[in-house]
Amino acid sequence: MTASDPVIPAGSFSHLPPGSLNQVQPGPSDENAGQTSVEISADALQNWKPGDPSVPVPDGNVRRPTEAEWLAHRHSTLAHQSFMVLQKQHWWRQFRYHFREYLAELFGTYTMTLFGLGVIITSTLNEAAVNQKWLLIGLGWGLAIMLALFVSQGVSGGHLNPAITITLAIWRRFPWRKVPGYILCQLLGAFLAAACLHLLFLQSLNAFADFQRDVAGPHATASLFVTFPTSVINKATAFLSEGLATAFLTIGVFAVTDRHNVPPVGWGPLALGLIVTVQLFSLTFQTGGALNPARDLGPRLYLLAAGWTVEVFQAEGYYFFVPMFAPIVGAVIGGFVYDLLIISSPHKVY
Repeated sequence: MTASDPVIPAGSFSHLPPGSLNQVQPGPSDENAGQTSVEISADALQNWKPGDPSVPVPDGNVRRPTEAEWLAHRHSTLAHQSFMVLQKQHWWRQFRYHFREYLAELFGTYTMTLFGLGVIITSTLNEAAVNQKWLLIGLGWGLAIMLALFVSQGVSGGHLNPAITITLAIWRRFPWRKVPGYILCQLLGAFLAAACLHLLFLQSLNAFADFQRDVAGPHATASLFVTFPTSVINKATAFLSEGLATAFLTIGVFAVTDRHNVPPVGWGPLALGLIVTVQLFSLTFQTGGALNPARDLGPRLYLLAAGWTVEVFQAEGYYFFVPMFAPIVGAVIGGFVYDLLIISSPHKVY
């Protein structure tokens, strides 16, 4: 591809009369005008551009390439050229390119968890913000998710959540072979974010907790990183709360990404961030609103490694399994409900 080659965006052929691209242009000895069953060779398409005369086909006819033929040829050519360019790059660039989706998930989840947990820590340690704590947490998490999606969505799809990844694999044909890598990177991103925040606020946390690393009690700091339920609810209620909220989060994800349902082009991250804000304000006060196994399990693993002891998993009767599994169950159900009830296209088969 040279600098003079045109870039043909989708719809570039829309100004031509219907069927004009498929029309056979009769040649001197054309006996099969009107037939388009013979494919145009790649060599014939090599230098052809929209607006050029017709090109010969193997049966002796001449015709203009269809839009599909032209685009398929250009995509094939560009893919080959990209591969050849990549082969000449340094191994580190090749590594980053091949694993770009996983790196985007890692950094996106890191970004989301860093700012989301950062708001929780700041609103707790800052006495002036205590009265507005839940408001700050709701808005903070919404904006954190919006930023993380803007960072990662164009490369990896911006899952940032094992529950969403599994649900997309079940209902949207996301490749199952990518699921383990996505989940591992999401957990690692959340783990690293918790480590960064612990280092950043270490002195303030020590002053707040008198140098103790408690899971329970008036100066417990584990709850700044992971979720625990309020004392008045049981695990069944907590499971329902997390599952229901994640179901509606998934419905929002499916709606925003449904091209037949007037998706908000360019505004998807903001819409999803606001969905999470609304859920934190309304459905998840009793559980802390994990909605995401990675957001809870990643920091929980860090707390275990950083000296909070195994109590971070044993507390509240091994509560950790609720934010680990309830979002997955809720997300899968939410995806099913969306496809069952929202018929956005006559071609939809779910």
